[in-house]
Amino acid sequence: MGRLLTNYMVAFPYRFHFTSRDKRECFDTIANIIRIVYREKEIGRVNLEEEAYQTDNFFLKKALFLFVDKVAEATVSEILETYIVYGEYQSKELLEKMIIIDGISALFRNENPSIIEERLKAFVGEEMIDEYNAFKENHPAFTGQGKAAPKPASAPGPVTDEMLENVLAKPVFIPREKVETKPLNPNKVLSQAEIDRLFEEYWEENGGKTDGQR
Repeated sequence: MGRLLTNYMVAFPYRFHFTSRDKRECFDTIANIIRIVYREKEIGRVNLEEEAYQTDNFFLKKALFLFVDKVAEATVSEILETYIVYGEYQSKELLEKMIIIDGISALFRNENPSIIEERLKAFVGEEMIDEYNAFKENHPAFTGQGKAAPKPASAPGPVTDEMLENVLAKPVFIPREKVETKPLNPNKVLSQAEIDRLFEEYWEENGGKTDGQR
């Protein structure tokens, strides 16, 4: 938290008294910031501009645009804190903005999402943690974040007759000139001698010329 906001808290301490209702109403703000943190890890800083356009929260929108524009962290904090000092916010509005400032600052520092969540949970106080944890269990910002590790690929099974038919029914390419032939009998395995014979037949049919010479 910057010097400007710290001085403001000292000068007007009564404005920083938050009720349980104020804190509860900020659960969604915390969840939204955590979702944005994960989104930034996925698509990168510059691409968060879409998130900024989509949010209806003026303060969060301002913070995201400044972050995307790569404004220095200290400058961003100063701008946002100035909004608080001169905006005369109280109760839930003030708490929400303090959470946003701290979340954006952590985003600048590229902190681990779980650490950022711990930082933001501290704003609601110890007495609200259990209620917050119950809230997040079904919130879309958290469901799906802890993705299970992908299952290892299973070993290939035995080759079946159907698999062989699908492969052999496709045109066969002669290795020497990569000449496409007619589909072969799927039940017949070609020997090298038969491959040579097919190539010679193709050679004779085309007057001893390859595709590139015709």
